[in-house]
Amino acid sequence: MSSVEVIKNPPRRRDVYEGLTGTIRASIIAESFLFVGSGRRSIGISEENVRRVLSGKRNFRQAAVELSQRIKLEHDEFSVSGGRAVVPGSSVKGNVRSRIELSIVPSAGKVISCLVRASRVSSEPGRGTQGWRHWRIWREGIEAQRGPPCDMTRGQTVCKVCDLFGSAGLISLIHFSDFQMGDGGLEPLSLDHGIKLMSARPGSVFNGSIAFMNLSPDELGLLLFGMGIRNSAEGLTILFGKLKYRKEFSGRQFGRGKFKVERIELSDVSKPLVTDGGELIAPGRSVSGPELNGVLRALRKAMLDSFSNYLVEIMEVERLHGIS
Repeated sequence: MSSVEVIKNPPRRRDVYEGLTGTIRASIIAESFLFVGSGRRSIGISEENVRRVLSGKRNFRQAAVELSQRIKLEHDEFSVSGGRAVVPGSSVKGNVRSRIELSIVPSAGKVISCLVRASRVSSEPGRGTQGWRHWRIWREGIEAQRGPPCDMTRGQTVCKVCDLFGSAGLISLIHFSDFQMGDGGLEPLSLDHGIKLMSARPGSVFNGSIAFMNLSPDELGLLLFGMGIRNSAEGLTILFGKLKYRKEFSGRQFGRGKFKVERIELSDVSKPLVTDGGELIAPGRSVSGPELNGVLRALRKAMLDSFSNYLVEIMEVERLHGIS
């Protein structure tokens, strides 16, 4: 694996408003079963069993032991906040950031992303081993050695992606809310190998927002690229959540979804959004509906004008289905 130079610069200021500042209102649409876990597992025990164990018992320690023996571990729980199913903002951010990083490739021996630890693979994994599908889908962005990831606790410069999304010792310029389930629902699934999941059904919709600060038009376009947005408000199908790298599992498909941009808003303190086509959004205003597609196309053009030498368009779902 060849080595490349990561282009790094001092991060921009976080204490003043110097660029585009606002919010993307968006949704995630599940195109298959979708599971994002809470790390917890539900348990099951019947009321009849509880009554039988506790009936006439005075030794509560013994009763507790008997109850624990009758409890069954049920399904891995879907992430929940405030009583509603959510895709946590941290999961959304990780998905978007990884897609950008893994789509960035070297040009003339240089690259604009250090590639954070979570996405690094030291060598090509053998078929059937950990990470082998990940490698085959994203290999262009993984192959080159980039040195240590950015760390502002040890240095004074960062790559483009770390400046946007943060790194050790550096706060992010982009913040993701939890995406709460609106339409749809959860369904308990019992799968092969004893896997039990409480999964979002296909067609479920999760609504949330992405706040950004001090971005340039090409950087806002790069953020949208990471969401799978191209020239319209509804993005490409992307891989997301548990079992996303399986073509099918227990006769079902998992981990397919897409982002849909509902609206882009600029804060009163923002600079206007200006591209080659003129002013697209003024401070304190928003754009949605048919006009939104024109803004998205202009942001994509700005992004490609700046970063096309470093970006490769990877159709991740198609690549996954092409893996033999």
